[in-house]
Amino acid sequence: MLKLNCVNLDKFLEEFAQLEQQMTEVNGKNNALEMMLEDANRLLKLYVTKERSFMEERESLLVTVNSLQQTLQEQCNLRVENERLKSEMANLREQTAQAAEDGEAQVQQLVSDMRAEEERHKRELQTVREQWQTEVERAHGEVITQLEAKDAEVKELLEKKGSGAGGDEKETEGSGEREAERAPEATDGVWCKVSQSSECSSLEPTAAAAAAAWLQPASPECLQEEAAVLPGGEEQGDFGSAPKNQRARGEPARHQLQRQPTEEEKDIVCLNTDKAK
Repeated sequence: MLKLNCVNLDKFLEEFAQLEQQMTEVNGKNNALEMMLEDANRLLKLYVTKERSFMEERESLLVTVNSLQQTLQEQCNLRVENERLKSEMANLREQTAQAAEDGEAQVQQLVSDMRAEEERHKRELQTVREQWQTEVERAHGEVITQLEAKDAEVKELLEKKGSGAGGDEKETEGSGEREAERAPEATDGVWCKVSQSSECSSLEPTAAAAAAAWLQPASPECLQEEAAVLPGGEEQGDFGSAPKNQRARGEPARHQLQRQPTEEEKDIVCLNTDKAK
């Protein structure tokens, strides 16, 4: 006899419905997980992109930092160089100021030395002028004294000639010639004294020539001419002057000292004295 198995369909349907519900829930969870995976993949791609951009930015920042560091190093070097140049400029300014002060002091010293030398030259020039003037005056006095003595001798000879006979004329003329020959020797002696004083005063040949022009001696012909003129009644003037007829013609006496030195001649003598020094 057959054994019959009883199946509860309601129970099966209920279990099947539960299984379908579980499968639906699992599918929903799978879909949600897939969506979450897609979101995670998108975020991963975004983060990778951001990481790449950050890496590029980091590289650019590193380049910028390196350039800035190099620039700062250059600026530091420039600052050090600038400080060194400033110190050198300050030293150069101090040296320039010191050199300017030294130069000014040297200029002042040179100016003072020049003034002292100028004063010394003036004093020496004044001394030379005084010596020269003294020598000239002394020579002038000696010449005048000698000329007075010679004039007195000539007068005595003329008086003797006038009082004596006519035969004594030759004697008088011979004595007059002898006296005329002696007169240049006396004046030459005076001129030698003036020349010696000129050499002592360090005068050059120009000054000596000027002194020679002031102290020209009388020639023998001049003395003979005057001796020949005086006995004939010509009147003699003051000592050291020419006869009246000679003064009337405007001719100077040859045995007279010519003239005193002018200011220009004195300046020439002074310049020659400075050159000789």
